[in-house]
Amino acid sequence: MSEQPSRTYGHAFGPDAPSKNLPFASSAKLTAVELLTFFPHCLRSPNVVYRFASNSGSRGVLWAIIANNRYLERNWAPNDCGRLVSQTMRQAGYTNWTITTHARWHRDRANWDKANLSVEGYKVPCQSYGAGSLAQSISFLELAAGVRTFPEGHDSLDLTRMVKYALEHSDGLWRYPYDYDVLLRLVGGPKTVEQAHWDESVFRRWEQKQAGPQMSITRPSVRKKVSFAIDDDPTIGCAEPERIGSIRNNHSNQQAQIMDEVSKTTLSKETNVSADENQALADDDCTPVVQPHIRKPPAFIPPPIPLNVATEAELELAFRETKSKAQTDKYSAYAFGGGPRTSPPYRQLHRIHSPESDDISVWAENLRWVAEQVKYFQGAYMWDESPEHMEIITDHRVRQEWMSEEYWEVYAQSEKDSNQGTNDSAPRRLRKERIVLQDVVPDTEKISEYLQCYGLGAFPPSGETFFGED
Repeated sequence: MSEQPSRTYGHAFGPDAPSKNLPFASSAKLTAVELLTFFPHCLRSPNVVYRFASNSGSRGVLWAIIANNRYLERNWAPNDCGRLVSQTMRQAGYTNWTITTHARWHRDRANWDKANLSVEGYKVPCQSYGAGSLAQSISFLELAAGVRTFPEGHDSLDLTRMVKYALEHSDGLWRYPYDYDVLLRLVGGPKTVEQAHWDESVFRRWEQKQAGPQMSITRPSVRKKVSFAIDDDPTIGCAEPERIGSIRNNHSNQQAQIMDEVSKTTLSKETNVSADENQALADDDCTPVVQPHIRKPPAFIPPPIPLNVATEAELELAFRETKSKAQTDKYSAYAFGGGPRTSPPYRQLHRIHSPESDDISVWAENLRWVAEQVKYFQGAYMWDESPEHMEIITDHRVRQEWMSEEYWEVYAQSEKDSNQGTNDSAPRRLRKERIVLQDVVPDTEKISEYLQCYGLGAFPPSGETFFGED
């Protein structure tokens, strides 16, 4: 009589463990410790179990890595680990398979590459034997949930650095597996795989270790902590993961909620005129009433894939060489002279700090538009400050007549000042920093279209500043 699978073999991993049906990043190279630490349910993938068993993995070693590196919901013994991997392989068609008898099925032994850490082509349970359905992506930040000890030394390769980067930047925007290549570029690119990274070497080291006492996960939710970390970071400007729409889903079901939020914000912030003030203005035939501007709900615009995602080291070098005077932060909106960089390396727009509230330049408005995209739509963080991206954003804003709350506040104040005779050049003198429009949008026809949309007259002669005075 065949062994009946237990319902609890893999349930000790708790709610923080990523789904067993979370797809693998096809370009990733993952050490055995990274797989077991960040994806304990990888033991439900026949490809992973086959690889571990072919590289001298034992149930004791696999158990020790998970028990040492993760918080567990309940006691989980080596025998439970053995039953789990056996169940995985038998469901995939390996009748009566056990980890100790794996050699009977290892037909590729002669050509087996022990140095291969790639997970390309690896299948999850729903793809292998129809267990459930494919899970959606999760943030790299959430991969740290439930982790007790991070992989160290040769137990780690690339993924550990990426998860730590997301934690250090409180960044819940990067999604696994879809953003694997881009984030890997940000952390310096892939490391060279050495023999000490191979599964066989890893398992040999762990055979000498004793797993620490298993730790209960009866504690404040790690996922809640992750969400708070995102919300508390003022440079991210996004909602917590549960509130972010998916770039791969239809965004239409969000529009009613977004419209409600935008309308409330618009009416409360953009007019900046109380009911009493409006009545007083209405009683004065010489002074027009400032009407509230009702903004359209944001529409998701998928960003193009960046051609060159800059590393922190590249940006730091560029900042030291070309930074504007008195600037100390490379992510300031004015770090490179009050506008975007026009040559690599390019910063990602969602990382750049908000511009000054009275700055309604093309550059400042583009930053605010991206901040709104990031707030409502997951995937908008791929925009950067390259001329190509700047032109796409500006063109979209012009055609949609998109203006920020800050623009309308400044415009309303400048109109009021103009009517009172205190500002004879409204709304041109509206910002402290100056910017050459041609640095942002080289197409003169688009510049003229932009100027007409904003009611600012004809295109200025070449080289003249768009706002302010020299």
